[in-house]
Amino acid sequence: MKCLPSPILHLGDRSINITLQRAFNSLTLWQTMKIVFKLIFSNKTITKEEVEQCKQKDLLEELLEQMADEYPVFRDVFVTERDIYLCHSLHVAAMPQLLESDGKPKPTKVVAVVGIGHIAGIESNWKKGMLDESTLAKILSVPPQSASFSNRAFKFGVKYGFFLLLGCVIVRKISKLRW
Repeated sequence: MKCLPSPILHLGDRSINITLQRAFNSLTLWQTMKIVFKLIFSNKTITKEEVEQCKQKDLLEELLEQMADEYPVFRDVFVTERDIYLCHSLHVAAMPQLLESDGKPKPTKVVAVVGIGHIAGIESNWKKGMLDESTLAKILSVPPQSASFSNRAFKFGVKYGFFLLLGCVIVRKISKLRW
């Protein structure tokens, strides 16, 4: 009886830590303030209909374009760079494997599950072929944070202000639970 090789599961996306650090370290002070303000004062809830609309390719591309107008860095980091990295991962996964018995390359079969917003980017990058090492190193590196004092002070204030606010909410909830 012939034994089939077990499938290999390869998680081909870039680390979320690198993606978030690249995005937030690339923001200007003004963009950071706008995002924090929107996150704090946004009360919008997402409905099922809105989720279903986002599944349509045209609407999704329109939303990405709107985001790119206000925060082009986010579009670059969350979509464009990840398209490149996902395509690279697929190229690596699709490389023929050498058989131990005879040393001949064996073609591989790859099944990829990606978000609809990445399909067009992966297709266009696929045609370019394998990614060179310098481009891969660039999208895997974390750029240094802005060195300006005001930018560092604001980010410090936002970070520790959030923890202070969270602590106040927890203390308030605990004090209400006491009888």
